Amino acid sequence: MQVRRARESDVEGVLKNAESFFNASPMQSTSAFDHAGFEAFFINALESEDIVFFVAVDGETVIGICAALVYPLYFAPTERIAQELFWWLDEAYRDSGLGGQLFSSIEAWAKEKNARQLFMIALEDENINLMKRIYHKKGFTPIERTFAKEL
Repeated sequence: MQVRRARESDVEGVLKNAESFFNASPMQSTSAFDHAGFEAFFINALESEDIVFFVAVDGETVIGICAALVYPLYFAPTERIAQELFWWLDEAYRDSGLGGQLFSSIEAWAKEKNARQLFMIALEDENINLMKRIYHKKGFTPIERTFAKEL
C-alpha cells in the first residue's frame, strides 16, 4: 500500500472514491454526483500547476483520494494559500496510516508551492469532533465555519 500522485489511468478508482466521499457527505442531500463532470475536473486537474490529486493504492486499486489547490489570498494577493478540496479513505483502510499519508502529501505539496497557510475542511457530520482533534493535533486552529443554503 502506498500514496502517490494520481495518474490518468487512476480515473475509474478516483471516480469510485469520489462518489463514496460525496455519498457520505451532506452535499449528497442537495445534489447528484456528476460522473462526467468530476472526470473532466480530474483530467483537467492533472494538467494544472495549481491543483494536485493524490491516491492511496493497494496494489493498483485506488482505496483513497485527496486533492488540494493553491491560490492567491484575496486580501493579500502576494500570499499563496493551499486549500484541501477533499480527503477520503475507504473505511476498511482507515486504521492503516494511509489517511495520515494522504494528509502529509497535501501538506508537503503546499510547502513546495510556497503556500503560507494550508486550509483543511471538516464535514459537518458525526465525525466533526474526531476531525477537530486530528486537526488540532496537527497544529491547525479553526478560523471560519462555512454555512450553506440551497437557492
